Amino acid sequence: GAGFVRTVDNFGYSGERPSHPELLDHLAVRFMADGWSVKRLVREIVLSRTYRQASTYNAAAFRVDPERRLFWRADKRRLDAEAIRDAMLVVSGELDVARPAGSLVARQIGDRPISLIGLDPSLPADLDGSRHRSVYLPVLRDRLPDVLDLFDFAEPSLVTGVRETTNVPVQALYLMNSPFVQSRAKALADRLLGEADDNEKRIRLAFLLCFSRLPDTDEMKLAAAFFEQGKPVAGDDEKRRQQVLASYCQALLSTAEFRNLD
Repeated sequence: GAGFVRTVDNFGYSGERPSHPELLDHLAVRFMADGWSVKRLVREIVLSRTYRQASTYNAAAFRVDPERRLFWRADKRRLDAEAIRDAMLVVSGELDVARPAGSLVARQIGDRPISLIGLDPSLPADLDGSRHRSVYLPVLRDRLPDVLDLFDFAEPSLVTGVRETTNVPVQALYLMNSPFVQSRAKALADRLLGEADDNEKRIRLAFLLCFSRLPDTDEMKLAAAFFEQGKPVAGDDEKRRQQVLASYCQALLSTAEFRNLD
């Protein structure tokens, strides 16, 4: 979303004026009265009706405020890079919510006394291999995990008030070819095979996990046709079934709906 002042790197006279100055003053007073508690301030904001709005379009409101400066709806936006990665681990059932014991990079190079600056060839080419939350990934300025680098993670060497949101072909190529995404799709397929006993139930469960909704009639037909096209031949049923389901899961993880908030 956007704050009351959209020029977050410039609160001076040359920046934008607040869209709701009275509300900004009110929150500032409450912030001071609550002992400068950031946690209380965030809680008050996220529990407000305005913050919890959907992004539903309203023609009358759009004519008055096309830029949504008056917060009449939520802003449809893409998840941050960290959230995209964590979401894949969540739906596949692999996310490790525990705090890691120490540096993930240090464990990768063992006990060799070497500087951890990303130059050691024994470091993994992609630090995505960890199943911990993305907040625990080490930030090596010249060796960011691919998913963070491609989905607009802030440049570690700079101060960044607002991240860019890009939509470029290399992101789609990553979702198609990344070993990390393929591994999460395989794990999700294994989860579906273990929790549902037929394709129809697996499709419904996959949609609930990935999109928090059930598939509509057309989506069910498309999925059924996909599974029929990849129907296993005799003697190789289990392996082929898992491969087809993993491909379907990867397609779901690669959709815009999976990585966007309505």
